[in-house]
Amino acid sequence: MDTLLKETVNATVNSRYPGMAPEGRKLIEDILIRKELEKLGDVTKIIIAQRISSVIHTDRILILDDGKIHNIGTHEQLLKEDAIYQEIYASQMKGGNSDGIENEEC
Repeated sequence: MDTLLKETVNATVNSRYPGMAPEGRKLIEDILIRKELEKLGDVTKIIIAQRISSVIHTDRILILDDGKIHNIGTHEQLLKEDAIYQEIYASQMKGGNSDGIENEEC
């Protein structure tokens, strides 16, 4: 029998850095989650995220619209071809660079 979930990753920084601005907490949280995911090695990982910066370097991104699969692709494909993804990207990446990482000047 295959194991669906053998190890889990749970990283949150809200309580660790209560005085930090939300943008700083998001950046640290993304870094911590990426480091934990790297430790899992070469396994299938499912990441549920609201921020594009959390999934921008994944093999595939699945876009849901009203609970249904709208599109699947890489960041580059979706940014080029998908209006919903383009809208999300534009709203989240103000002040960021083309990799989806926010500039430090805010």
